[in-house]
Amino acid sequence: AGSYRVEARLKSAASLFEKVALRGKRADDLLGLRVVLDGYREYGEAAGGLPRRAGDHSRCLAVRQVAGRLWGEVAFSDYIASPKANGYCSLH
Repeated sequence: AGSYRVEARLKSAASLFEKVALRGKRADDLLGLRVVLDGYREYGEAAGGLPRRAGDHSRCLAVRQVAGRLWGEVAFSDYIASPKANGYCSLH
């Protein structure tokens, strides 16, 4: 299964203002939650920032599925299957 850590943060007033007033979106995500699984290279590290071990993408999708069961399904971007040009890989 491997180890992991969970990080959480409250969105700032400035971030909420920008989202609601400037972009006209709903502010229903007041808390940001991040689950970091072991076995991943840190942002900006070696060759494309891709997962180092087979199955890491599946592990991330499994964690996302658990979160979806707890808090409801939401659309997300899969930057592991298709990393950004700068090597960033994550599920959002």
